[in-house]
Amino acid sequence: MHRVRNSLTLPGLFLLGGFLLVLRYILRTPQPLTSLLPGSAHIYKWTHGHVFYKVHGNVDAPPLLLLHAPGIGASAHEMFPMMENLSHHYRVYAPDLLGFGLSDAPDVDYTADIFVALCQDFLRDVVQQPATLFARGLSCNYALAVAARSPELCTHLVLLSPPTSPGRSLSDPLSHMISHSTLLSTLVYALLTPYAILSQIIRLHIKERTVSSEEVKYAFASAHQLGAQYAALAFVSGKLNLDVRLDAPTQPKLLLWHSAPHINFVTQHTMNLPHVQAIFLNDVRYHIHGSVPQNVVTAIVRWQETIYKEIPVTVGTQITSEGYANSTISHPVSASLEFENSVAEEVENSQPPDAQIIAENTPSPAIPTVDAYCVKCKQKRVMQNAHKIVTKNGRNALEGVCPICNTKLFRFVS
Repeated sequence: MHRVRNSLTLPGLFLLGGFLLVLRYILRTPQPLTSLLPGSAHIYKWTHGHVFYKVHGNVDAPPLLLLHAPGIGASAHEMFPMMENLSHHYRVYAPDLLGFGLSDAPDVDYTADIFVALCQDFLRDVVQQPATLFARGLSCNYALAVAARSPELCTHLVLLSPPTSPGRSLSDPLSHMISHSTLLSTLVYALLTPYAILSQIIRLHIKERTVSSEEVKYAFASAHQLGAQYAALAFVSGKLNLDVRLDAPTQPKLLLWHSAPHINFVTQHTMNLPHVQAIFLNDVRYHIHGSVPQNVVTAIVRWQETIYKEIPVTVGTQITSEGYANSTISHPVSASLEFENSVAEEVENSQPPDAQIIAENTPSPAIPTVDAYCVKCKQKRVMQNAHKIVTKNGRNALEGVCPICNTKLFRFVS
């Protein structure tokens, strides 16, 4: 009898605990949520629901569409550190994807295709002109799909921490149970969204040891909107995964990683693709667009400038950043000198007054002779036959040749 009583007590405790978790989640939903992004707020009345978005920047500036990564508590708020700086160069559109943030969260079958379709329709109906797509995480694959399927809508692709391997999915039976059982899906979501647990999920997701309380509070509020569990659980179950070849679209692509990714077949193939520029912002923090936003913005702007001027750019540029007060621009052999020097100069000018930017292999302007890095000799050389030029965007530079191999040398000057 005692064993029977114990065997009945344990399931009863689990059921009671689950009931209390679900009740706690229901009582805390919805949470008040207001977008903190700069710009004007708008609603896009899409087929499956209303999509909230912010617009910021000059109306005549080139359009830039920001696509946040899907996830529990996800929203366009993750772009907050960069949006103001980006608006100085672009007309920035930042939507909350359907099912996330302040957008509607209908009970529909959330798949990768629904987000690809949303991006396509948003570009056609709202942006109404070809745009640069800036995406992070899994949304990089959505951006690639949009560029491949509707090339007339996309001019450039900026992919921040794009997936380098196929996404993991839950087993089909478990995914099916979560998708088709309201009680089970609510219980699972209630287990994942208490403040303390959500804080740890965000920390693991962005691979940082500490996460600001403001960031967790916003994610908590976003995760506790009516219907927020539908898209989030589709993400957890792997239904939002999408495999797209990086070489499918032909538009120029900028890949930004917090550090050099693990070299496998995918990344090795990526490095050899034409029209691809890879930049490693060698920062210990994975959440680079939040930790060093100005360096990310600088890389994007200068990359597009080199494309507009039709300057060939090869892969491998590295920007090492230990934070605003200690940043270093390094010059790998394969990188375009003009691109690197322009990034270095822009990052230096954008830092606070107490910041220290060190540009390696860049001599002091007071030295009478002018040194520049020779990509063929793989070291600094005194520029021979140096003469001043003005680039197409009105910047002063010196151009000459290497005295050893006669390779053209280039350096920006004040």
